[in-house]
Amino acid sequence: MWSIGSGAVESTVKQIAHRVKLTGAQWKQENVAHILQLRCAY
Repeated sequence: MWSIGSGAVESTVKQIAHRVKLTGAQWKQENVAHILQLRCAY
């Protein structure tokens, strides 16, 4: 059976956002998309 709720997706998005916004982390604009792709693939 397939779940139709969005809770799991929303939770994953929040986790990714938290990891990208780590305290003290500095990201170059051109690297952000690549990091997000890796996080999403994981």
